[in-house]
Amino acid sequence: MPQDLVPRDLVPQDAPAAARVLRGFPCLRRPPCLRSFTVWGFCCAIALGWFLVEMLPGDALAADADRSSKQILPARTAAFFSVADFDLLREHWEKTGIGQLVATPQMEPFARDLRRQLEEKFTQLRKLRLSWSELGDVDGGEVAVAFVPPNGKRGATGVVVLADVTGSVPAARQLLQSKIREQVAAGATSQQFVIGGVRTDRLTLPLQGNRPPAEIYLWIHEDWFGATNRAAVATEIIARQQATDTPPDGVATLAGNQRFQTISARCTDVAQRRPDVTWYVDPFAYARAIQEGLRRPGARRPRDYVRILAAQGFDVVQGMGGKLWFAEERFDVLARTLVYAPRVKANTKLRLAARMLDFPNGNLRPAAWVAADVANHFTFNWRSREAFGHAETLVDAIAGEPIFQEVLDGLKSDPKGPMIDVKRELVAHLGDRATFLLQNRVPTVPDSEMLVLAIELRNAVRVSATLKRIMEANEDALPHKLGDHRVWEVLGADESDSALLLLEPDQASEDTGGGYAVAVARNSLLIASHVEAIGRILDSPTKLLTANQAFQKVAGALDELGGKTASFRFFTQPELAWRTNYELFQQGKMPQAQTLLGRSLNRLFEPEDTDQLRKQELDGSKLPPFAFTLPYLSPGGFFVRTQEDGWLHTGVLLKRP
Repeated sequence: MPQDLVPRDLVPQDAPAAARVLRGFPCLRRPPCLRSFTVWGFCCAIALGWFLVEMLPGDALAADADRSSKQILPARTAAFFSVADFDLLREHWEKTGIGQLVATPQMEPFARDLRRQLEEKFTQLRKLRLSWSELGDVDGGEVAVAFVPPNGKRGATGVVVLADVTGSVPAARQLLQSKIREQVAAGATSQQFVIGGVRTDRLTLPLQGNRPPAEIYLWIHEDWFGATNRAAVATEIIARQQATDTPPDGVATLAGNQRFQTISARCTDVAQRRPDVTWYVDPFAYARAIQEGLRRPGARRPRDYVRILAAQGFDVVQGMGGKLWFAEERFDVLARTLVYAPRVKANTKLRLAARMLDFPNGNLRPAAWVAADVANHFTFNWRSREAFGHAETLVDAIAGEPIFQEVLDGLKSDPKGPMIDVKRELVAHLGDRATFLLQNRVPTVPDSEMLVLAIELRNAVRVSATLKRIMEANEDALPHKLGDHRVWEVLGADESDSALLLLEPDQASEDTGGGYAVAVARNSLLIASHVEAIGRILDSPTKLLTANQAFQKVAGALDELGGKTASFRFFTQPELAWRTNYELFQQGKMPQAQTLLGRSLNRLFEPEDTDQLRKQELDGSKLPPFAFTLPYLSPGGFFVRTQEDGWLHTGVLLKRP
């Protein structure tokens, strides 16, 4: 085929909380098919998603100016991340406390190393052999990264980069040529085509294993630099760039996607300042694409959890997205997010297991026993009693057999177990509010972070009696007497037997002891990572969280933003919350860390040989003492309000005094 000709239709070549305290009985052991997925894990993923949404540096609903990538990308785009203007983003970021901290000479070596590591881990840009720094050097406005599924059942999902290079076209052409030279030197082959009248360079990368050869398409047209790994996506985007008779906001584009429009309209700033970052995700389309991308050619197709969740009604979540502002007039950071989940779809309400997504709004002020020195305070409303029953169809679907009721029947009748009616003697007495607390012990060691989940009770006396029967039947449970309260420590808890993974070390070990602690106190069922954590709650605090000035300032700001009543509410004191992880980084001990962050990193960067400890990739010895960071840190928080069409999140970090 001649190098200057390619057909216009060129196509790609490659085509339940209480379960934890019931551990230890034969009837309760979960089958292997359930050990890789838990209801609790899914719920934690939802909460974690809201938390990460607040912290992500993204503007996927990007600029509303006439010239925008959302008017070029197709409506079926599964994920979208956009920086409206790199130069303004840098300017705003450098005005924040964290931005100024990172810019100090003391932090610069570590920050430089971190930036490099993050770019290496940003797999979507790595597929196109590009980096954020390279794009930032040539942009004249917006830079967007998108995930575009095939237009039909066949084909692979494409990664797309679009950079507005207005005023920087020569630099963009230089970047394009340097990428070609760089990859050819690494073994790639280069060809030029014409797609829709636009010259396009194709790089065919060297083979890797038994996968088809990867390709990269690069072009510059209409002051846009474009790159993708799918020919069909390149053809579609170039055609839209050239279409002068089609309105730019037509329904065929992301800008015309009704879900995207709703999210964008709801995530606004009162000052109407253009956001620094915008993002959008079609969760099930994106999850399907990721699931398919991870499947190795010829490998047995794994369990389709995406299909199971959709069948259970969780596809009511039709979109997630938001906007982020740095150095906003009132805050260092302001984040707005909407989890778009219309409560009525095809004339049916929430169905099956999705009925668990019932988080009523209410007054979420801290309980009277919460001390002022907690690092993080996260509280939410959840109709837990109803949710327990709604979980049955999901558990059975994942197990592939009706196991939910079988387990409950076993707990009630097995003479080797506690012989309790879980629904009547435990679940029926749970309240509708839960609270997570994070505290740290000093000096810093891998298990310094202490976590507590407190579930309010309707009848603490009945639950206390039930808990006593459960623990006395558990051979791993060790009782402790703390004042007038009995605290049970369960030793050697194994991850596969626990529903509360968030509060548990990855594995029991001689160093950490493994396990968890549980008690009934403060009119709550307390489940903690350490006995000491429950002991702190039992002690009368010298100062309440509600009297903490930082809490009062954050609470006042959230109230003004519409959070007086909410379904979720979060408060953080970075000078307390960040210390353990910071000092473990310094010590090179993050792979051994039993913190939430440490366990997350261990799962994310798990070595191929799972019997070996992960090597810490960042040199924490370059960090200054934690005390150096304190003047740059400020408290923050977020709230979530349940709406008719989903959950609206607003988060802030206050400006430093």
